[in-house]
Amino acid sequence: MTADSNIEPDLDKLLSEKSKIRAAEPLTFLEAFFAGLYGGILGLLGLIVIWADTSRFKKEGFLLKSKKTWRIYWIAYGIRMLLIVSIFIIFDYFRK
Repeated sequence: MTADSNIEPDLDKLLSEKSKIRAAEPLTFLEAFFAGLYGGILGLLGLIVIWADTSRFKKEGFLLKSKKTWRIYWIAYGIRMLLIVSIFIIFDYFRK
């Protein structure tokens, strides 16, 4: 048994613990704010930005950030679409 074989399990354990910590890191306020902004204001154009952000998060090991970003984006986009449809229905009702 060599000294190098003793180091490798410790390194693997350290990397595993680090990846677990990264995977569970929550979104910061600004990351959540911009995900909502892109979904609520930019709509489908914001999808391009969100796609790039979530791909980067996933590549770097931030799995929770990636998942939460998608969730916030789609909720904001859904609220936007609900408001647009509601406004059209209200205007159509009063137009008659």
